[in-house]
Amino acid sequence: MNTKLTKEFKVNKAFRIKPFKESTESKQCSVELTIPKGVTFRDLAFSVLSSEVIKTQNSNRSKYDKLVDGQVFKRTFKVPGTQIDPEQAMIAKLAGMTPEEWKVYFQELESKLANNDNDVEGDND
Repeated sequence: MNTKLTKEFKVNKAFRIKPFKESTESKQCSVELTIPKGVTFRDLAFSVLSSEVIKTQNSNRSKYDKLVDGQVFKRTFKVPGTQIDPEQAMIAKLAGMTPEEWKVYFQELESKLANNDNDVEGDND
């Protein structure tokens, strides 16, 4: 756990911000986190753990009366790739394309959807 990173690296995460929860308007932003050389794996683990603690506290407030003092909540780290928001993935994909590439991409999707519709209709016969 005390192994240190031998070089600095950066991690970038895109997200959207709405002016209020129910709004349909939003802006895409991102956070670029620089993890400096010399940070230990223990430091990284505690950083991940602190957000898990906040999630656990928030999700268990309504169950407070059922909690046992000293209770342990076991969590398993999930690889970030398994937590991709489909809308965010689509936005990131489209952000790297030109409007002409969008047209081609959406035509391909439309064709795939049309083929899926045909398959589904065939199953109903």
